[in-house]
Amino acid sequence: MTVDFTRPEQPTAGSPLDGRHTVVIGGSSGIGLAVAEAVIRRGGRVTIGSRNKEKLAAAEQELGDAARGLVVDIGDEESVRDFFAEAGPLDHLVCSAGDIAMGPVAQIDLAQARHSMDTKFFGQLLSVRHALPGLAADGSVVLMSGTAGWLTGPGLGVVAAANLAVHALGRVLVRELAPIRVNMVAPGVIDTPYWDPYDPAVRDQVFADASQSNPVGRVGQPEEVAHAVMCLLENAFANGVTLPVDGGLQLAG
Repeated sequence: MTVDFTRPEQPTAGSPLDGRHTVVIGGSSGIGLAVAEAVIRRGGRVTIGSRNKEKLAAAEQELGDAARGLVVDIGDEESVRDFFAEAGPLDHLVCSAGDIAMGPVAQIDLAQARHSMDTKFFGQLLSVRHALPGLAADGSVVLMSGTAGWLTGPGLGVVAAANLAVHALGRVLVRELAPIRVNMVAPGVIDTPYWDPYDPAVRDQVFADASQSNPVGRVGQPEEVAHAVMCLLENAFANGVTLPVDGGLQLAG
């Protein structure tokens, strides 16, 4: 397929992303799709990666000529390697994919717990590893951690561990990858298609509980997380930052 990376007609004036190439892992829906849209609005071009071909095709159509989609399974190193070989040189990498497993330690399915670590942590590690050969020296990486890493509610053991592992990885990469910048975003409860497979009553209860606990009184939207990602991509002196986008949920305990 021939891809036209023509810039949008009215990009955000003066954006450092104008004309630059950003790869968004998990860019076919939710936070990743919102990030891709925000990059394109700033005059950038994007390559989005997803394991779901149907969602990928729909996202490509929605994003237009400044985007292309490539299939990738972040739990498979060969797939990740092939993805970045095809994606080509890039200026920024945003990792926004990864499944999470929740449940009490005594009951959680071990296979699901391992899959959560394979995608949330090792998927981001592999993405960075195989992006590096083509990543610009003045570029950056944004990893996706999560507020759950700092919460201690029942059933959050695995997701908390996965998010804190990403956080620790990012801090080390700041030193390992210099001068490439590495930052992290830690979303709270966000209204994304991640929740679609859940029973609507379960989803509504989770959102209601999160809204009640949250100082801002609601759950977040993908675009709000994407805005935080843009701040880190565009600010050339932001490095080693972990930016919570959770409405203050961490402070609510």
